[in-house]
Amino acid sequence: MDYRMIMSGVILLTAPVVAQNTGGVFGPVVNEGHSSFQYRATFDVESNGFAQRGHFQKALNDDFMWRAVVGFRKTEDSDADFDFFQAELFWDLSDDDDAWRTGLRFDLTLRDDDRSNLFGFHWTNQYKFNDDWSARFVTLSSVDFGENSRGGVFLQTRASLMRRVSGDLELGLEAYSLYGSTDDLLGVSAQTHQIGPVATFSLGNDLSVYTNVLFGLTDQREDPQLRLWLTMAF
Repeated sequence: MDYRMIMSGVILLTAPVVAQNTGGVFGPVVNEGHSSFQYRATFDVESNGFAQRGHFQKALNDDFMWRAVVGFRKTEDSDADFDFFQAELFWDLSDDDDAWRTGLRFDLTLRDDDRSNLFGFHWTNQYKFNDDWSARFVTLSSVDFGENSRGGVFLQTRASLMRRVSGDLELGLEAYSLYGSTDDLLGVSAQTHQIGPVATFSLGNDLSVYTNVLFGLTDQREDPQLRLWLTMAF
């Protein structure tokens, strides 16, 4: 079981980026026979903002995997108001023994409250330096469609550097950046950049945990965010 693949998405940045980040630095690896359920939660220390989401994912073969995601957010009306539904398709383009793995992910995101829907196209890469060290870099792009759509292509990047400390524990660093739309790219001070330490570990019985603290580097995202993911493989 490749828990790095499962946990890669475990950082709380909702699919359409919102105040609480429930996204993750997802990898390209698809393992045939894999299926899992994942719960993610993100808490904003200063604003008391709270977002959560649930995943179900299943590999179709050793190249393709689908995932269904439902997101919820804290609003004035509810602590768990519906935020979005997202359907995802992963495509592993590499051979199993490649040091550099690469793949694509396609997203369809549906939202309510007169917000636009999104179509996403993402390129993910993973390089394994040795048995202990690995790195990931993801470029994300999305376009709006439907009511209140915004123009241009919205751009993001995500990156991670991880070290396996033992068979069940990995430690590392993750970074997230949002640049705005190609119609109006933001200046550096108006962009969103977050970075922070991460730990993933196994509790046995196919249950794994992801923990992370993200710190903002710009005025657009200064507050620390605490993130937790629980993944059950079956």
